[in-house]
Amino acid sequence: MSLSNKALLLSVDFSMPGGKKVDKKVSNDIAKQYGIEGGRRSSGNFHKNLIDSKYLKEPLNIKRHVTKAFDNMTLPWLTDGIKINLLPNSRFLEFSKVWRDSKRKMDQYIWNLENGLYDEMMQDGEIRLNGDSEGLFSEWDYPPVETFVAKFKMEHFVRPVPNADDLDLSVAVGDEQAEIIKKEVKESVEKQYEESRKALCDRIIKTVKHMKSVLSAEKPVIHETLMEKMTDLVDILPELNFSEDQELDEIRSLIKDELIEDVQTLRDDEVIQQDVLDSTSDILNKMEKIYDLRPI
Repeated sequence: MSLSNKALLLSVDFSMPGGKKVDKKVSNDIAKQYGIEGGRRSSGNFHKNLIDSKYLKEPLNIKRHVTKAFDNMTLPWLTDGIKINLLPNSRFLEFSKVWRDSKRKMDQYIWNLENGLYDEMMQDGEIRLNGDSEGLFSEWDYPPVETFVAKFKMEHFVRPVPNADDLDLSVAVGDEQAEIIKKEVKESVEKQYEESRKALCDRIIKTVKHMKSVLSAEKPVIHETLMEKMTDLVDILPELNFSEDQELDEIRSLIKDELIEDVQTLRDDEVIQQDVLDSTSDILNKMEKIYDLRPI
């Protein structure tokens, strides 16, 4: 079965204002105060916090939530400009739900901006930047709400993975040229596929190495997230193993059987801690031998 029957190409794109702006006057005043020739261009710039970070926590959390799901469910495919990843077909509905729920929250946040929240941000900025006197606040630093809202972007697209065998090019370019193009497409897809397979191996190594690092400490501090990351890896591995690599399946089984442990038990039982630590080394060594990776 070809990759085009197993996965889709997915990208997500966010942008939002940072809430900061260079104050040229203050920057030049500081340079003058310290006797620096060339003004702010020589000394540096003073950035005003026009918007308190508390007002941007919500859209940032929305972005983090979507990005976490995107990174967990996919493998890298293209990273030229915007990142385009491989999403298993089996995870499409799950990701779509994450996206819809997050988009609904972002739309509500935008509505709040248009209906009073942006005015509140400006009022907060006036109080915070002026202090007890006329200070750094300027209403000209704040664009109209329509302009500010337009700076928020939350988009995604889904496309099929290219399949050279499905390309019908002979009418447009002739049989000989069509075969050349198909060959180039196949080679490109195979190259990207190999990069994605390597990324999956790297994800396994990174996750297992992190556990090894935690358990190797003199007094390990074991958080719930340590086991959550390992469980997430075991859960997604079969779907990201597009080549149906039997050795990767065996690595997954080892992780599931030897590294997944009750967190409280892992904290309390030093013998189990050592067993799990030893298993991390064994798994990393197996990954090195199987996939000819650099020494762990």
